Amino acid sequence: MAYRCNDTVTKRKIKSYIDSYICDNYQSPSMREIAMGTGISLATVQRYMNAMRTLGELEYKRRDIRTELSEKIDRDRVVVGKCGRVSCGAPREPMVEADEFFSVPKKWVGEGTFYILEADGDSMVDAGIDCGDLVIVRQQSYAANGDIAVVLVDGGETTLKRFYREPSMRAFRLHAENSSYGGEMRDRIVKNAEIQGVAVKVVKNLK
Repeated sequence: MAYRCNDTVTKRKIKSYIDSYICDNYQSPSMREIAMGTGISLATVQRYMNAMRTLGELEYKRRDIRTELSEKIDRDRVVVGKCGRVSCGAPREPMVEADEFFSVPKKWVGEGTFYILEADGDSMVDAGIDCGDLVIVRQQSYAANGDIAVVLVDGGETTLKRFYREPSMRAFRLHAENSSYGGEMRDRIVKNAEIQGVAVKVVKNLK
């Protein structure tokens, strides 16, 4: 019963562990993880969780636990997966699934679904994208002329370039942003180009 679970120290320990876990892992802990992390027995954790839910002190359904802090994190931040590297030179193999996750402020990127790619190569340095930079990409299948886009070329190679349509040639132009390249090296005309996203933010390493 809710009235039996009135130890404020126990409540505080459980909520503090949940908030800390969500901040570190971007997902809710299981009941067993809460018990192990707090040193409180599993039965007590389950009893207090039910009581706090009844009292409106938190919400949970299965493993999705919501506290005041987690709700604020959801409103103000977005979790973005890092999906490997993208070529800023010759195109290479498509992206792989995310292997790391980061929480970034929504005011950086706006609304949408995002992923992160590590820039590989020097073809976009004049656009402020150096080798090793992390590029935050909004996942979408459309790019306007002039957008810096992640492009799947001929169904098998992925590259990051300034994107343009060339209707007269029924083709697409991928433009490199490096003034040291010659004219022919700065543009590549392709017939088949699938947009996988548009770059919205670059996170740089200090030199």
